[in-house]
Amino acid sequence: MKPSRIAVLLCIVLTTPLTAQGIALAAARSETEVRWGVLAWHRGMFNDAVLAFEKAIGIDPSNTRALDWLGRALLKSGYVPEALEAWDRLAASGKATPLLADQLQLVRARAGIAPDIPVERTYVVSVSLDGAARGGHAFKRPTAVRPLADGTFFVAAFGSNEVLHYDANNRLLAALRGGPGGLDRPFDVLPATDGTCFVSEYGANRIVRLNARGDRVAEFGANITASGTGASPGAGRASASLLGPQYLAADGRGRIWVTDWGNSRVVAFDLQGAFILAVDGLAGPSGIAVRGGMVYVSEKGAGRIAVFDLSGNPLKTIEKGLLDGTVVPTSPEGLAFAADGKLLVADDGRLLVYDLERETWFKLGDASSAADRVVQVVQAANGEILAADFDGSRIVLLADTASLYTGLWVRVDRVNAVKYPEVFLDVAVETRAGKPVVGLSIDNFVVTEGRFSVGRTELVRRTAAPDVALLVERSPALEKEKAAARRAAEELHRLVTADGRLSAVSAGERAVREAEYGETRLRFVDAA
Repeated sequence: MKPSRIAVLLCIVLTTPLTAQGIALAAARSETEVRWGVLAWHRGMFNDAVLAFEKAIGIDPSNTRALDWLGRALLKSGYVPEALEAWDRLAASGKATPLLADQLQLVRARAGIAPDIPVERTYVVSVSLDGAARGGHAFKRPTAVRPLADGTFFVAAFGSNEVLHYDANNRLLAALRGGPGGLDRPFDVLPATDGTCFVSEYGANRIVRLNARGDRVAEFGANITASGTGASPGAGRASASLLGPQYLAADGRGRIWVTDWGNSRVVAFDLQGAFILAVDGLAGPSGIAVRGGMVYVSEKGAGRIAVFDLSGNPLKTIEKGLLDGTVVPTSPEGLAFAADGKLLVADDGRLLVYDLERETWFKLGDASSAADRVVQVVQAANGEILAADFDGSRIVLLADTASLYTGLWVRVDRVNAVKYPEVFLDVAVETRAGKPVVGLSIDNFVVTEGRFSVGRTELVRRTAAPDVALLVERSPALEKEKAAARRAAEELHRLVTADGRLSAVSAGERAVREAEYGETRLRFVDAA
């Protein structure tokens, strides 16, 4: 009996190492698949990466790295619910990092309806660009701020006779002074698509066009000789020269509008400076903004905002309202549209918002602690608010209170080490809502490996050209909104075709391509 008991004991002892060895081999095979998946990811082959990570999990279900990377690959491939499911499994195991937990919450919020729900935001002073601060560029009495899509912005310095160009980090890029003759009380600046910009000179009663170096290449408005009679209300002053031009606006149809303070009117010119029309009889026209085929003009003397069509015909007037028991507006000046279509108004130093749909006034924020008298308020490309403080000679930046505490999402999409020791990182920086942060420089990044700085780094920007297809629903309900659809198509054509491609597809019983890439504006608008 003793030999048989020894055999059983030996059998038990010998099988234990074999099982441990099998587990180790499975983990190694799983990690090999993860490695192949990561390589496929960084080569942009996301579907192959998904297959590799799924295989790794099939070999070793406890491989948390494979589960993490699977979620990333699925998300990059557009499979958002599947990515969330993979990360939920990782979170349920208790092995999710705090970074992954935050990312899971962020992706789930973006996938829901929360980003589409309108929110009344409150802005607070974040930082100010002081024209009198030591170490910076001195400027006096700014009247206008003009944000650009790349995150930079222009400042018209009325008191120091210059137009300043700043980057998203508030560093001066250029100072435009108009060449040998200089500028005479520049009031507003309007960038053109060819790299030049239009500047209204309040003191010289004209509009000048400056090149990228700040030299004057054209001027107009000082001697209008057109025989037109202007548009209602008022007529007969179309031949008068500009007298104290203030704010500028473009209508997307190759025309520039300017508020002519001294002549109590607004005037429209083409891009070459030829007079087109004038709208007379306004009470102290100051700010101006154009959107959706309508021109909005603040009448400072009457405490209201007049609205016209692009032919100068009066449409309506935005009258005074009550805000916290106070009548607004009382003395509106600078106007600008926010990204969500609301009208931003600088009113006697106050920062106001007018909701065109609800016809209601709101308070944008309080800059009284950092500004003396705000004359214009605009929204920059990254969502912050820029306010021109005329009396304080500064530009005040206001940030949404929610953004001050939620932070950004910095995403490393790919690492390319083909030309090692040169390593390329494909990095995207987004807000919590998914909007890209633009205008960043190398000073905004710190690249480390193993908690140590990697040394010399360079920033190479890659701006993807937009490729947009407009999907038009051919239903009886949409036919009632045909005019609105055409206006939206016209605005889309203006925004996209400058450096991208645009087509139109109708969604009826069968999908039909109504407008091919490169179609003219009229053809594209008709397709809507």
